[in-house]
Amino acid sequence: MDHMTANDARAIMESTKEPERRALEEVIRYAQRKIKLAAGNNETDCLFDIPAFLPDAPPYAPQRMKMDLIRHFRGKGFYCKHADSTTIYISWLVRNQTQEAAEQAPEVRQGRLHLPVQPRGTAKWQYRPS
Repeated sequence: MDHMTANDARAIMESTKEPERRALEEVIRYAQRKIKLAAGNNETDCLFDIPAFLPDAPPYAPQRMKMDLIRHFRGKGFYCKHADSTTIYISWLVRNQTQEAAEQAPEVRQGRLHLPVQPRGTAKWQYRPS
């Protein structure tokens, strides 16, 4: 009789994560093409809609992938923010101390300051009183 070990269970867990990783890498490549196109047009930001599926990628859930994409691009020096359920805002402007200080303001933490839905050029904060 063949017995399962803890290493077998871990190997099964890792193999189920492999399609998710492949899908994430494909979506990252797709987002990078969009960023290159926008940067080539002298734009400093873009909105990236996570596609429902890609022909070369295994099936994935766009809503769950959004946080992984944001984490990836933030780690690469981009400024990323949620824009919609499957859309992220990506900017490659060098952030200055004023923007960083503004993000720490109580109004931002309480959700009363928001990036515009369709930003172009530089990001500007909009005040929405509660």
